[in-house]
Amino acid sequence: MEENIFSKNQKGFTLVEVLASIAILGIITITVMTFFTQSYDYTKRNQSKTVGINVARNVINYFDQLEFNELYKQYGIASLDSEGIKISLPDCNTHPSLYTTSCSEILQPTINNYKYDTEITLKKYENVAVKDTGYDLNKNLIRIEVKVIWENKETAVTGLLKK
Repeated sequence: MEENIFSKNQKGFTLVEVLASIAILGIITITVMTFFTQSYDYTKRNQSKTVGINVARNVINYFDQLEFNELYKQYGIASLDSEGIKISLPDCNTHPSLYTTSCSEILQPTINNYKYDTEITLKKYENVAVKDTGYDLNKNLIRIEVKVIWENKETAVTGLLKK
């Protein structure tokens, strides 16, 4: 007797089962790939923010290295109030004797083909908690706030300069 190739005793997957498993595998793969895409976007955003923070820290370090008496004369720091004094690239260019490096390299750097603009504000330092220590930090410190702007994004870093 001839055996039928298509007998009901054969074990295997039907076309519907194979298509269902491919569809499930596709959904799982798309879900995992979405996670990696979101992770890449998050990393890219944090990378540019990290560069912005480093630009701000570089500006604070630059101002910390300046001769305080010259800075005091040029900007009238004695008149600091809660509004503060704003310093920008044009101010930097009008006082070339004060700065040892090109201001545009510090206040308006180009990094990874992005131009970073900085806004600097010097304010009076006021901390009520340190008045009872015997050493008045309020007279010997200046608050510096550096705001960095690039591609419709911004970040800010605050620091202190010593007199």
